[in-house]
Amino acid sequence: MTISLTAAELNSCDRERIHVPSSIQPHGLMLIADPDGLYVRHVAGWVERRLGVTDWLDRPLSALIGEALHDRIRGLVEDAMVGGFVGELQAASGETLSVSAYMSPPYVVVELETACPERQPASLMMDRLAAAATGFERTPSLTLLCEQATSEFRHLTGFDRVMAYHFLADGAGTVLAEDKRPDLHSYLNQHFPASDIPIQARALYLRNLSRTVPDASYQPAPIRPTWIMPEPLDMSDANLRSVSPVHLQYLANMGVKASASFSIVKDGTLWGLIACHHETPRFLPYDLRSTCRLLAGSLGRQIKAKEEAAAYRQRIRLRSFEDDIVTLLSRESMLDEAPPNHLEEIGRMMGGTGVAVLRGRDLVLNGVCPTELEVRALISWLPRGNLDPVFSTSHLSRLYPAADAFQGVCRGVLAVILSADEPWVLLWFRAEQKLCAPWQSERISWRVVVLLRRAVGEIRPFSHECLLNTRQLM
Repeated sequence: MTISLTAAELNSCDRERIHVPSSIQPHGLMLIADPDGLYVRHVAGWVERRLGVTDWLDRPLSALIGEALHDRIRGLVEDAMVGGFVGELQAASGETLSVSAYMSPPYVVVELETACPERQPASLMMDRLAAAATGFERTPSLTLLCEQATSEFRHLTGFDRVMAYHFLADGAGTVLAEDKRPDLHSYLNQHFPASDIPIQARALYLRNLSRTVPDASYQPAPIRPTWIMPEPLDMSDANLRSVSPVHLQYLANMGVKASASFSIVKDGTLWGLIACHHETPRFLPYDLRSTCRLLAGSLGRQIKAKEEAAAYRQRIRLRSFEDDIVTLLSRESMLDEAPPNHLEEIGRMMGGTGVAVLRGRDLVLNGVCPTELEVRALISWLPRGNLDPVFSTSHLSRLYPAADAFQGVCRGVLAVILSADEPWVLLWFRAEQKLCAPWQSERISWRVVVLLRRAVGEIRPFSHECLLNTRQLM
């Protein structure tokens, strides 16, 4: 399959209606029936050969899949169930097909795919899932958790490469862990722009938790007869839904012939993906995908637990630094001299790669910082007076264009204005990093800000809005 895309088509991929392709991947079959009598109105795929039925149009669904499966699907419609696996079918072609169904109003959609030829007992799979979940729980860090997860998924799926892919705050993605064939190059710690996975694709990943492309060189199988309804069929929940040509070209550029993705969901949001790549076509049957979805759900819960534990440790760390700073300020005979004399401690408090203190016209720098002239210009730009005493950003150049000149040493900045009149300002800098967490993810204590301001005799009431804005950093 040869795909040629213009620059305009690539730029408009974020507007592509990928949930209504009007075609399926040809490794499966799709039957579309009305919900009242379950009469087949449309199909996709090689129905005639695989099911042995040529006159399928307007026939009852039972004529194609049998009475037993027909009745289960009828029960699904009557009970308004979400849908899912309904059973297996011994097809006229001699193959065993897994059958699933779901509602796409006003139609019932039935999907048929080749069943797993070497199915393991359900009890064995459940034991394996339980063991994997226990292993996830015992990992001491997020990194080790993701590493173990990629190993488990690769063992389950047999793919050449499995990656734990995490979406960052700005929409970009990074590979946190990877398990791969030894001869393949690595994507570990590499970053990918947000445009690689458009917004509408992320919405589908959140709705449909698994996505497979068994053969990226496939020819789409269109819905037959031609769809004439005003709105195309919504295939958001379809396992067989055809893939965007842009995505297929993306896979081709990476040398990938088969892929599978399993969504990692945390607190109802898409945290990331388990992304699987294979250099030759590879099919994952329905029951194996279901196992992977359950494992991804367990992974999402453990990611939440690990991140909450890390946040708690960070709060403890910052509280310890806060106490150290308070002690430092309390024991200094001349409070005016405390911050400049203890730049290293102040820098560690907020995890900056550099720190600066301006008092009047005197400026002291420590660590990785912009030049003195650049720091003075930045301080002149900062808000003053009765405005918020705390300013923070993880993308300084977006707000302060002059920061483009020193973005390599200062991607983010946190400033505490101790005195606007003198002036007296503390700044923490962060250099550009592969994983650049926003300053808001740190906890800066309101108590520290007040104590620092008290040290210069500058206690005064702040506005209610100022207090709320500052507490967002806690």
